Amino acid sequence: MNLNNRIFNLIRLFTLKIAKRRSYKYYKLYKKNQYQDLEWVKKDQLTKLKEIIRFAYDNNNFYKKLWDENKVDINIKSLDDIENFPIVTKEDLKRQEESLLVSEPFKKKKNVIDYTTGSTGNPFKVIKNRNCAAERFGLSKYLGSWYYNMPGTAWVRLWRANLKPTFFDKIKFFFSGQYVISIYDPTKPNESALDSQRLNEILSEIESKRPPVIEGFVSALTLFANHMLTNNINLSYQLKSIVTGAEQLEDNDREQIEKAFNCHVYNRYGGTETSAIAHECHVQSDSNHYLHILDGHCLVESEKGTEELIITDFYSRALPLIRYKNGDKGVIKCDFECSCGISGGIITNLLGRTNDAIKLPNGKMISSHLWHNYMKKCPNLIQYQIIQYQLDKVVIKYIISSTKNNEEDSLLLVKNLVENALTNVNVDWEKVDRIPPSSGGKITQVVSYVK
Repeated sequence: MNLNNRIFNLIRLFTLKIAKRRSYKYYKLYKKNQYQDLEWVKKDQLTKLKEIIRFAYDNNNFYKKLWDENKVDINIKSLDDIENFPIVTKEDLKRQEESLLVSEPFKKKKNVIDYTTGSTGNPFKVIKNRNCAAERFGLSKYLGSWYYNMPGTAWVRLWRANLKPTFFDKIKFFFSGQYVISIYDPTKPNESALDSQRLNEILSEIESKRPPVIEGFVSALTLFANHMLTNNINLSYQLKSIVTGAEQLEDNDREQIEKAFNCHVYNRYGGTETSAIAHECHVQSDSNHYLHILDGHCLVESEKGTEELIITDFYSRALPLIRYKNGDKGVIKCDFECSCGISGGIITNLLGRTNDAIKLPNGKMISSHLWHNYMKKCPNLIQYQIIQYQLDKVVIKYIISSTKNNEEDSLLLVKNLVENALTNVNVDWEKVDRIPPSSGGKITQVVSYVK
C-alpha cells in the first residue's frame, strides 16, 4: 500500500470514529464479543429479546393490540417462549396505518427512511430510528473485518446507482471508502446495461482503484466472471475477497466467480428491513458455506413444516420487527461451534423465497432449487429467468455462451429435464442477449404470476 492510500485510509478511519461515533461503538462491541461461548450468546439474546418485547408492548399500538388479542404473556422466561407470539408478515404491516406502526417515542423524530427493492411486489417503507441505523452501520463495519475490509479501507460495490456519480456521491465515496460503480441505473437502463463494452469499462475502473474487496449482486458478478474467463481477462493485482448478496448464490456461480477473480467468495444474507442477518466466515467460505447468524443483532427461527425464516430485530424500535416472516426459506441450526472461533446459530442452507416456486396444474409446487440444479448441467448457460404467466404457460429466457463446445447437447439435456418436470405445462424457450433487472437492480430468476 502506497503512502497516499495509507493517509486516505487514516482519514476515513478518523471520520468513522468522529462523525459516526455511535456506529464505531457498535463496531467495537461486536468485535469484543465475537468469540463468546454459546451460553453467553443465548443469555445476551434473551436479555435483548425481553427488552424489545417490553418496548414494543409499551410503545407500539400495533404490537400491543396484536398481542392482547392473542392473549400473549409478554413476560418471557426463555428464547423458546417467542414461539407463543403471533407471526407478522410484510403484508400485515403494509395494511396498517403508519401512525399505528411507528412507536410513540419516534413519531415526531427524524427517522431514517428506506424502501425495499420491490422485487416481489410494491416496495415496503422501512422506518429506522437513529440508533438502529447506527447499529446496522457498525455491524457492517464489523462484518467487513471477516473478509479483509477493515474500517478505513477503500472498496468497490457493484450495485444499483447513478451511472455518472454526482459531486455529492464522490464526496461520500471518498470519506466512506465505499466506491459504488453502477451496474444498473433505473433512469438509464439502456446506457447502464451490462454488455461487453460496459463490462470492460467497469473492469478498467476497478483496475484504476485497485480495491482489495469487491461486493456485488450474484447475477452481475457471474456476468463479469463469464466475460473475464471467456476473454482471458485477469486483474493485474491480487484481490482479497468478493462479497455476494441480495440474490441466491449457487455453488457453480461461486466456483466461476472465484476462478475469474482468483479469490474467495464470502456470501451474505440479509434484507433492507433487517440489514445483515447471516454471513460466512473465512472457514465457511472455504468449506461448508454455512452462514453465521448474527445473534447479537437478531433472533432467527425456521418455521416447522415450511422452513420459512422468522426474524426478530433487537434494535429496530421506530418500526419493531418481532417474529417477522420475510418471505425467505432456510435451514438453521441453533448451537454450532465453528473452528473460526464463533459460536451460535447458523443457516446451513438458504432455500430461496416462498414466492419463487412454480405451481403445476395438479397443484404441486416446484422449488427454485430444482431449476438451479438443472441449469448448472449446461456450463455454457450464463443467466436465465423462468416466468410463469399461467398454470400451463411458462417462458424461459436464457443467455448462453456460443464460444464453448457442446452447447447444443448440454442445452438439450437441460431443456428435457425442465420440460419433464413441468408436467402439462407449455414451455417456451427464448434465447436473449440480456435479461433486464428489476427496479432494485436484481435479476429475479423465477417469477410467477400464479397465485
